Amino acid sequence: MLNMELVSLVTLMLLYAGFLEPLGFVVATGLFLFTGFLVLGERRPLRLILITITLTGGFYFLMAALEIHLPQGDWSGLWEGTLEGVA
Repeated sequence: MLNMELVSLVTLMLLYAGFLEPLGFVVATGLFLFTGFLVLGERRPLRLILITITLTGGFYFLMAALEIHLPQGDWSGLWEGTLEGVA
């Protein structure tokens, strides 16, 4: 019999790999960790949010300190120029 947690986590990892470039590291990793903790049974919202933010931010700043560039996401440039010509 299949272990549904295992199948869910493997599926989640494949989705994470697919969405890492388009969403960027911070968003994709945050969604991956949050959903992964839900799959593993964590149900306390405050703990879910704090652990997700801490791990994502900590790893991001570690990679920045080591000068390892992480994907920023395709949407990161969408805000540039959106207010041009409005005023």
